[in-house]
Amino acid sequence: MISITDGQVYLLSDLFYSGVRPAIDVGNSVSRVSSAQTKAMKAVAGTMRSDLAQFRDLESFATFGSELDKTRGWADTVPVSEVRRFESELLAFMRSQHADLLAHIKDSGTLPDTAAVDKALQTFLDGFDTRA
Repeated sequence: MISITDGQVYLLSDLFYSGVRPAIDVGNSVSRVSSAQTKAMKAVAGTMRSDLAQFRDLESFATFGSELDKTRGWADTVPVSEVRRFESELLAFMRSQHADLLAHIKDSGTLPDTAAVDKALQTFLDGFDTRA
């Protein structure tokens, strides 16, 4: 943190090391030096602080998403527009064809044998029509 005239500028080492210079944390930095800005500056930069803060939040969330464990890719071939249908049809398929696997999860709180789950999912995928 660096104190200036009438406010504080917070710097983030993560931003600095990722190449962002100056590495200012716009969410935490504050300045009360508004009388030095012209109306044109205020108009242009009016929402910049909140825009940058929202960007940092989104960037943080995206980084979190990439840190998750790799999935097995069962839905990789399903178009985004079909994901809801895929989910509902998969659940219906599992309830009607593989109730034993679902019961195992419910009763024990653990996943059943991976091979059995993989086989059930592959059977479902073989019959799932993405053009429907």
